[in-house]
Amino acid sequence: MAKAKTASFTLTESVTVQSGTSGTGSLDIGSYLNVASRQGLAIESIDFVWQNASNLPYTNATNTALQVQVSDLLNSAAVQANDRSLIASGQLLVETDAGLYSQASDVFPDNYGTLNEARMVVNDTLYFRVDASGTTSVICTALIRCKIVTLDAKDFMAIAIQSTASDN
Repeated sequence: MAKAKTASFTLTESVTVQSGTSGTGSLDIGSYLNVASRQGLAIESIDFVWQNASNLPYTNATNTALQVQVSDLLNSAAVQANDRSLIASGQLLVETDAGLYSQASDVFPDNYGTLNEARMVVNDTLYFRVDASGTTSVICTALIRCKIVTLDAKDFMAIAIQSTASDN
C-alpha cells in the first residue's frame, strides 16, 4: 500500500519531431525517488498536448497520424500495449480532406484515478517516443500529474522486480 508524501503536482516534458520522423526525450525523476526509504512516484494521469513549431494547435496540409508513448524503460522502437514498461500512450489523427481531428488515448489508461490505482514508478527516468507521419514538425508535450509516495517493502520489491523483468 502506498502512502502519499506530497500533494499532486505536475511534471512536463516536450519532444519536437520533424515531419515524417520519430523523436525521443527523457525526464529525470531520480530526485523524487529514494530506494532506501522505498520512495516512488505515483502517476495519476498523463495528458498530451500537440502543437506546431509556433506553439499553436497542430495543423497539417495532409492526412497525418501522430503517436506518443511514455515508458519507464528505454525502448528502441514503439512497444506493444502488453509491454509492462509502457505507462501511457496516445495518438492524434488528422484527416485534412474531411476537416477532422481525433485524439485518442488508445485503449490504454492514461488517467489512473486514486492513489491506490496510480501507476507506481521506481525507475529514475521516464522515456518519451513520438512518431509523426505528416509534413509539418510537431511538438508533443506530456503533462504528468503525480505524487511522491512511500511504498511498503513488499510493494516496492514487486514493482522493482517487474521493472527489471520488463527489460529482459
